[in-house]
Amino acid sequence: AGVADAYLPEEPSDVEAELTEWSRVHWKAMRERRAVIRKMMGELEEHPHMNACLGDGWKKTHAALDRYLLRLKERGDINPDVSLTTAVAMLTGTLFADAMGRDIKKHTFPAERT
Repeated sequence: AGVADAYLPEEPSDVEAELTEWSRVHWKAMRERRAVIRKMMGELEEHPHMNACLGDGWKKTHAALDRYLLRLKERGDINPDVSLTTAVAMLTGTLFADAMGRDIKKHTFPAERT
């Protein structure tokens, strides 16, 4: 399954299952591409124009998650005081850190489930 297979429905129903599957698909896609992502990140300082390539995927990911969480907030399932921008950054940042760092800092991340 690729990132394109990650789907958040227009109308959330089983939020835990939907967010878990969405997170799993995104984590797995980043994990499978971690070598390329690391190389691109390492080149950004000398080649800042590459940021557009990296940024497009992140923008789409953040936008999809933001829309989903906004629907939950609008129907009262999320406290109105919660910052969706922060929530999205926390979840995607955690997934990114795990996908990029699990093989380097094995003691930091819990054992993978198969």
